Amino acid sequence: QYMFAKRTPEAGVCLIMFVMAIALGLFFGYHVNITCKNMTTNEDGKWEDVKRWYKRQKKDYDEAVKKGWITPQTATNATLTNNGGVTTTTNNAAATPSIPDKDVTCTPSIATTAPAAVETTTSQQTIEANDNKTTIYKGPDGKQYFDPGPIPKNVYDRGLIENWKEVIYPLSLRDGEQKPQSKKTM
Repeated sequence: QYMFAKRTPEAGVCLIMFVMAIALGLFFGYHVNITCKNMTTNEDGKWEDVKRWYKRQKKDYDEAVKKGWITPQTATNATLTNNGGVTTTTNNAAATPSIPDKDVTCTPSIATTAPAAVETTTSQQTIEANDNKTTIYKGPDGKQYFDPGPIPKNVYDRGLIENWKEVIYPLSLRDGEQKPQSKKTM
């Protein structure tokens, strides 16, 4: 009270400095954290979206299995046949997808293959993503269910020490890295 009564301007500046020090400390800590994971702020936000989607999809899938709407695929190559004679082979959903180096996104791209239907209250469609096949089930409530498999990993996270080495001394500046060739004049 004495400081605010006798030295109001100085006390106000000290209060503002204290609040700003907390804000800057949190900001610095956040950036140290994402640097340790070898991410940018944009990628961190997108990974949070992926994790949120994964948890929601896994919860929905587990509830659909518990209610008996779908039967999980446990065999490595399960073969399903509908009345039309179409046979669909489904790989185990727990297999880790292979992500090529050219793919810089969090999840692999998905290409749709021929849909197959099962004669129950649940319809089924198979999609393929990088040599792995996933079966999408349409439940009686009209919602689509599928096992999301393992949560995707950040392929650029090389560990704490390697990530900081890359920040301090980028790969593009290191010896032995491929440098762009200059045009030779004739």
